[in-house]
Amino acid sequence: MAKSGAIQRWANATRTGKTPEDWKAPDSASLEHILTEEPVFYRHNAILREVEIRLSAHSFSMQMEVAAIEGDLSEKRKRWLNAFIDEASEVWPLVRFTMASDERSLVAEVNLTGAPHPAIVALIGPSLDSFRWIVKGLVETAEFITSPEIESGIINSFLPSGPAVQAVNTNKITN
Repeated sequence: MAKSGAIQRWANATRTGKTPEDWKAPDSASLEHILTEEPVFYRHNAILREVEIRLSAHSFSMQMEVAAIEGDLSEKRKRWLNAFIDEASEVWPLVRFTMASDERSLVAEVNLTGAPHPAIVALIGPSLDSFRWIVKGLVETAEFITSPEIESGIINSFLPSGPAVQAVNTNKITN
């Protein structure tokens, strides 16, 4: 395992989006005992999600769509979605929940870019386990919140509150 100082530096650097200039992603051969050529799918009841593995010379991440956003969300649904993102981020600290660049889906991502190679090897299993549990425990709720065609007395009657829900964050839906 990598020295804790290297892991700490990587964890702190991820907050700013910086990667050490000399960092190179591990080659696929060094990860083949963990990652196969086969796609990674997780199923729970009727829900099926694929984890996309993104490995290039200068980056390594895993990403999965949590829920598609089929239409324009009301302000109330946006507040519920922001609260959902906050809660999911607290429960799954390895995973970053964010809106896709086109803002048409909520995405879960584990970005290991810049991590020491021994840490990457150690974190792949827990990362994939996180995606599996997200499919089992969060996708249905996210789909409910992001489906404007589903009428809900709860969403329309009760609003989440607190400073975290009302703050505008680039990781959250704002428009």
